Amino acid sequence: MLHRFDADGAYTDSDIWFAGTSEHEDASIDRAEARLADWLDALPGRVFADIAIRLFQVGVDGHVFALVDWSAEYDGDDHAEFLPDDLGFDPPWDGCYDT
Repeated sequence: MLHRFDADGAYTDSDIWFAGTSEHEDASIDRAEARLADWLDALPGRVFADIAIRLFQVGVDGHVFALVDWSAEYDGDDHAEFLPDDLGFDPPWDGCYDT
C-alpha cells in the first residue's frame, strides 16, 4: 500500500494492492517490493524527510486502512494506531512505534 497526503498532512488517496498470501510468501514479497518500487519511482519530487500526517481512514474490500485516535483505549493518554498492521504511536511522535 502507498498512502498519499498533501503538504498539510491531509489524506488524499491510496494505492492498495494484494500481492499474494503466505502460501507463496517469497513470491508475494518479491511482487510487493517490485510494485512499491514502481509506485515510489512515479512520485514527483520524492524526498526522504520527516513528515506529519493527520488521522485518516479508508476501506478497501472490507479491510480498514487508517491512522486512528485510540486515546480512549489508553485511559485518555495520546495514542494513534496504524491499521491494519496494529502499529501504535505515542508522544513524542518521533516515528517510534509499538506492536
